[in-house]
Amino acid sequence: MTDEKQMMAVEMQRVRDLLAEAVTEVETDGGNIRYFNAAFMAAAMQLQCEVEGDDSLNNAITRLGVRTLTSRGGRQC
Repeated sequence: MTDEKQMMAVEMQRVRDLLAEAVTEVETDGGNIRYFNAAFMAAAMQLQCEVEGDDSLNNAITRLGVRTLTSRGGRQC
């Protein structure tokens, strides 16, 4: 595994762990997971713009959408 792939795997696991913890907290506190999801996605898009620049958002969403649909065999979420 290359260094970049290894770093990405580590950070993906970190995100999965943090997100699982956050979802548990939302559910425990009686929050609304749909609103949490929308807020989380908005924050992720803002972070993308801050880290990679405003012009990167469209390409990032397209890449992730293609990757997600491909991994699901073309099935939608």
